[in-house]
Amino acid sequence: MTDEQLKNAVAPCGILCYTCFGYIDGGIPYHAKKLLELYRGWYSGHVTGYGDDPTPEQKEKLERIRIFIEMLKELTLEGREHCDGCHKCEGKHGGCIPGCIVPDCTKEHGVDYCAFCPSFPCEKEIPYGGWLDANRYIKEHGLAEFFETHKNRAHYLDCVIDELEP
Repeated sequence: MTDEQLKNAVAPCGILCYTCFGYIDGGIPYHAKKLLELYRGWYSGHVTGYGDDPTPEQKEKLERIRIFIEMLKELTLEGREHCDGCHKCEGKHGGCIPGCIVPDCTKEHGVDYCAFCPSFPCEKEIPYGGWLDANRYIKEHGLAEFFETHKNRAHYLDCVIDELEP
């Protein structure tokens, strides 16, 4: 990963754009494309295997496979609206959190991350709960180590309330 790609993979506040389902260069679109490649022919293979008169259970499985493949196609973001990351959004998306002040604030202070601002930590109200910890980590260990340590952490981990989550 180049320095520019790394910078774009992590928002100025410390949220990993890389782990967001809407970030075009992120892990989710990348892995969705890989899964689609691996599952190529999976549906038609099951249709052929089940024959002309599939059981209700087989029909249900075919429907789940169809839905899964459609979801993977959506997650690739090909031909869909997507985000280029907070460093590139230029206010188009307002960042991942509507009304977030961090992208504009870091630009005003001439830094890429709050961690490198002379006023860090400041008293501004940042809507992202992990902002302080993320930027302390970036300041202490650097952006590359922050990314490597956090790149497999769910983007909205602090927001998980759905009991259906794995």
